[in-house]
Amino acid sequence: MSPLLTESFKQLRERKRAVKVYESSITEKDSHLFFLIREDLERKLAIIGPLSSQYPPHHFVADEIGEFESDGELIRYWLCPCDSRNAHALRRAFPFTAPQTAGLTPAIGTGDRIGLATPAHIRAVKALGIFPVLAQQSVREMNR
Repeated sequence: MSPLLTESFKQLRERKRAVKVYESSITEKDSHLFFLIREDLERKLAIIGPLSSQYPPHHFVADEIGEFESDGELIRYWLCPCDSRNAHALRRAFPFTAPQTAGLTPAIGTGDRIGLATPAHIRAVKALGIFPVLAQQSVREMNR
């Protein structure tokens, strides 16, 4: 984990906030770090960037905006809900997150209807050059 992330979450823990970082989600773009976190039972998109950034970049909507100091430099952070508005902003900022067709790439379907094993399925096919077709849950299943 980068020193900047380590420092930012050290400060959150000092404020008695239980935060887990999904390290495999860490992505950098335009001087900002984007990554998923879990605070208690809620997943959030976290963005860390320079203090000069006035608003969340790429049209993200934040529930919480704050600042912290790292190596004498002030850093701004945004905590964004994992909702449809921010999913749309993610797809605009990172086109690889948008649904896409497999074309002629070798593909394999996964059968994880609840989504608990999906991260493991993605890790399993990542190095193999195989396109994962992740399970599609119905609206009824998603509400359950």
